Amino acid sequence: MINLEIVEVVAGKAPAAVLNEALAWIQANQAELLREWKKWHR
Repeated sequence: MINLEIVEVVAGKAPAAVLNEALAWIQANQAELLREWKKWHR
């Protein structure tokens, strides 16, 4: 599980290459991801 606000793994494990790619993608798309999360979790 990755915290979208701080872009940090908070639970679970993944291979380093997968994790690095996921974190980079989340960081690049963070604003949109947070906007959508908040829209669906009011």
